[in-house]
Amino acid sequence: MIGVNDWKWGLIKEKHDLTEARSPKQIFSILLETATLSEQIRHWKQNCLAANQPQHRQLADAQKATRADKMRIRTLERELRRKDRALAESAALLVLQEKLGALRSSEEDE
Repeated sequence: MIGVNDWKWGLIKEKHDLTEARSPKQIFSILLETATLSEQIRHWKQNCLAANQPQHRQLADAQKATRADKMRIRTLERELRRKDRALAESAALLVLQEKLGALRSSEEDE
């Protein structure tokens, strides 16, 4: 539901073309000419700031999710390193086993 302040701001904005091209001083003088109270200006400013800032709860949830993701990544990296070492050990054992088999077969041939 649109409040009185929002409705009035819309009218002032349309009538005087309050765009980014105008300087803050020009906008302020127009608001004074239209008898816009400073309390209304503060209210509009608070609404604008609140709309542009992330909510604290959303930020906290995002931080928790990020923290959980980082922990999961660390766990997976540890597991990957462990499996990589085990694979390297298995490969080394297979190579040694083949070399031992080759040595034995060459000794039998002699």
